[in-house]
Amino acid sequence: MNLNIENMKYDEYQLEDFLTDEFFIEWVKNPNENNTHFWERWIAEHSEKRELVVQASNWIKRFNYANSVELSDRDYVEIFENVVRLEPKKDHNHIQSKQSIRTWFLSFRQVAALLVFGLFIGWLWMDWGSSRQVPEKMETVAELVKRNTPLGAKSTFILEDGSKIYLNAGSEIEFPKSFPKEERKVYLKGEAFFEIKQESRPFIVSTDQVEVKVLGTSFNVKESSQGRLSVALVSGKVKINDRNGNQLMLEPNEMMTFTQQGEFFKSGFDPLEVAGWKDKMLVFKNSSIYQVKEKLESWYGVKVNLRGIYPSTWAYSGVYQDESLENVLQGISKTSSIQVTLEGKNATIIHQ
Repeated sequence: MNLNIENMKYDEYQLEDFLTDEFFIEWVKNPNENNTHFWERWIAEHSEKRELVVQASNWIKRFNYANSVELSDRDYVEIFENVVRLEPKKDHNHIQSKQSIRTWFLSFRQVAALLVFGLFIGWLWMDWGSSRQVPEKMETVAELVKRNTPLGAKSTFILEDGSKIYLNAGSEIEFPKSFPKEERKVYLKGEAFFEIKQESRPFIVSTDQVEVKVLGTSFNVKESSQGRLSVALVSGKVKINDRNGNQLMLEPNEMMTFTQQGEFFKSGFDPLEVAGWKDKMLVFKNSSIYQVKEKLESWYGVKVNLRGIYPSTWAYSGVYQDESLENVLQGISKTSSIQVTLEGKNATIIHQ
């Protein structure tokens, strides 16, 4: 057990540290909006600690122990006497300094904490031994599932509430195996299209910049590599809360775009251009050469090399339904003054 727990970070905690942390115990026993938001985000960012958190939570919920263990005056006297005996012998002519006295009291606090923890574990063991014959259904911290889609691929899956998620290439989403009764919350990095089953629990998509809250609707959320985030609503209604405290509403066919600097603006959008990817529709609409390059690399998982000088007016529009990279490159070359080559996972676009 690390007795300097007040100086530890949660990612350094072991089982006994979680069992004696007041903030963690409060969340397990009396969850509220503040501590639930913190611990859900923390578990999502420290997935390696998830099993340890679940184990600690099960112990706390099973035994419903008090917030603290009190020692009698006699116990404290014995602890203090033991600490004094543990001090190394000094020269009889040596006068102990104030620093030594402080060291004594530090040791005293450490031994006291160790004894408290020992008493607590012993109590848990005895209580478990007396009740293990009676099976008990225990609630657990919701186990989070993480799904990743590599470049060049897309995936579709259905959540336990019946909602459907389309995850675009190079994206990641995390969600509980089973949603709690208060809300349905997922964490997104990248781009996904959501078809949400309508019910009383709100559905929340959390990103680094905003939280999108809905009841039943279909919408697209996209984080670009430049730090820009967009939320495009196809049907229903959504409420967006950004990290600056702004609360925004969207109606169907409206899109809200957020910059990395916290600015935002509303616009209309082309549903095919924004959400066609979920139906394997590769759409270019007045796209610059750099937008074409980025979309091809994400869609097919290849490296696109640009050669030549491209004028600022260069743009390309086209729609492809589940086509191969070779056919798309040929289609671009036929309508633009460019040449293309493809070797394995490397494509080259040359402006003439």
